[in-house]
Amino acid sequence: MQLKNIRRGYPIVVFILLFVLVLYKICLFHRLCYGTFVGYNLQAVYLPKIAVSLFLASFCLLSRRQWWTLPVLLLTDVWCIANLTYFRANNLFLSLDAIRMAGNLSGFESSIGQYVDFSTWLFPLSTLVFCGVLLALYVFLGKQHKRLHAAWFAVAVVVAAVCSVCGGIELFQVYHQGKPVSDITADYFNPFVTPADLRVEEWQNERQQFNYVYDHSILTYSVNMLYDGYLLAKQRNADVQFTDAELQLISNALGADTVSAVRPKHNLIFVMVESLESWTMELTDVHGQYVTGNINCLLDRHKHLYCHKMRSQVKHGVSGDGQMTANTGLLPLQSGAACMLYGYNTYPNFAHMFEHSFLLNPTRDAWNQRRSTVNYGYQKQLCPEERRKEDMRISAHNWWDENIFPITIEQIGSYDPDTPFCAFVITISSHSPFNMYDHRYDVDLREDWSENARCYLGCIHYMDHYLGQLIDYMEATSMFDNTLLVITGDHTIYKPATISEYLLEGAKQAGLSVADGHNYVPFIMIGGDIKENIDIEKEVYQMDIYPTILSAIGAESYFWHGFGVDLLSADTARLFSEKEAYLLSDKLIRSNYFHQ
Repeated sequence: MQLKNIRRGYPIVVFILLFVLVLYKICLFHRLCYGTFVGYNLQAVYLPKIAVSLFLASFCLLSRRQWWTLPVLLLTDVWCIANLTYFRANNLFLSLDAIRMAGNLSGFESSIGQYVDFSTWLFPLSTLVFCGVLLALYVFLGKQHKRLHAAWFAVAVVVAAVCSVCGGIELFQVYHQGKPVSDITADYFNPFVTPADLRVEEWQNERQQFNYVYDHSILTYSVNMLYDGYLLAKQRNADVQFTDAELQLISNALGADTVSAVRPKHNLIFVMVESLESWTMELTDVHGQYVTGNINCLLDRHKHLYCHKMRSQVKHGVSGDGQMTANTGLLPLQSGAACMLYGYNTYPNFAHMFEHSFLLNPTRDAWNQRRSTVNYGYQKQLCPEERRKEDMRISAHNWWDENIFPITIEQIGSYDPDTPFCAFVITISSHSPFNMYDHRYDVDLREDWSENARCYLGCIHYMDHYLGQLIDYMEATSMFDNTLLVITGDHTIYKPATISEYLLEGAKQAGLSVADGHNYVPFIMIGGDIKENIDIEKEVYQMDIYPTILSAIGAESYFWHGFGVDLLSADTARLFSEKEAYLLSDKLIRSNYFHQ
């Protein structure tokens, strides 16, 4: 009789197990992303998670066989691991845009392993434990008929709904203290819909909220991602309308109409270093030698513009966004990567002003370089695949930095010295997981530094060594008299959490600026008409690169000035806030404004 009762209660046992397991996976994901199981408001954080777990597990009460739970759990594990890996790499959660770009890794698949540790395997391990328990119950109870528990199913769904509603009320009270409860919208009650305007005091146009999974759950986010994908597709396909106020703002970034072509007065060599952070230029090894010795010596020997704190403004497009902002003066899309979604747009740029220009891309076709090279005004792309057609001895895969700078020197040397040229050089060896470098360039550091930071600094030192070859060539040929050399990073690499994990102790001991939890990319410009040192300690923006280059090459009359300011001019006032620049850039790109 007792066994019979157990058999009748079998769906309830599985329901409890599944509920606990799903809630565990959601909370584990929360812990691995945010470093804590406890949120700023327990009800707001956990009631939505409980609601989703109850709702999913409740279907056990209507099912005679429970094996359907296994593919559901496996899909959950895949989704959790994929998001956790992407979050650790980019500080973002997966979107449809990010998934569409997965085929654009072009050799960076090995980076994934950098972000997978033992905690990652707790997701499939917990599923295996559940399978074992389910199999034991099946063997012990046999193939007896299990009656349905519709009443219990109804109870579970009602409790889930109550948790969702209570969680929604808590969310509203957290974000909108002092407002009447009547202002609560359905978004707060429904964990399957993104509350896009929860933080009204913090402007965010993008629908992919950083705090969404913190408040809700990774499973609800999967549903929301599909919903967002549909809305974003509609938004992109819709005609972009500018208000009169927006057009007035845009006019502040437009120069006078000119009929004559703009001719730059200096050559331009732009070196965009993968993941270069400013603090690396402050660090010396145990022998007192700078990690970036060649760059530091360059600053000592030449008059320069040096911005210590340039804030990275990249978004989902990461390196592709950094390249676009530097070349066009536009900020990234609020969701997705402009170089992928709008690769065929017409963009303003400085490269097309030069009689000769090239972009050196060290990978096969990452970030749609084949298309964006043309649309950013460059006449040719130097990349492994193209050079392989000319010389079979050259690798058709990624170039390391030791290949990049000799090829740059070779190409520059082929030009007539009296003909202006533009070179945009992208490095790659300091790309995560920091394994594309010669370990002979490892840096001798105190024991306070983590292995991850040591490898990163080894990559930067390796890059600096081969960049020194380009610097030596420019000095030997007196190129700095008529050539601007720009050195900057495409984006930062360490997020606040990883600063604490990998850098904090070593940075504190070395007295580095990154010890305060903030990191920046450096911006350096040398040559041309720069006759005195300009060191800027205050925070500036990546959108300032474009107008500064226009000024430095004598192209101030170009029709598009960008949203930033000329850093060579000390008294230039900002006409655009960062918020306005993001909003207007998004509209300008989506409308293909510059094609008109």
